Amino acid sequence: MYGNIKKLADGYVQSEPTEIKADISKASNFDRATECYNVISRCALVYLVEGNTDYAERAWIEAKTWCELSTWGKNQYIDNNQVGL
Repeated sequence: MYGNIKKLADGYVQSEPTEIKADISKASNFDRATECYNVISRCALVYLVEGNTDYAERAWIEAKTWCELSTWGKNQYIDNNQVGL
């Protein structure tokens, strides 16, 4: 199980933060919020197990991207509760 999580986290470290668009459907942004949660939790786990700061930095970038939304906490189609770890 950990091997699968590590493999996914390795891919996240090489990728850009999850893209967020205010003008797409609620379902699509819910999927993006779920992906954001997955990136943060998986990278954080691998960082805690292995101590490689690349994973912690990637989790931080993902969290920061979502927390800096200009619509955070306002009437919107992004499920902040899903992202708010």
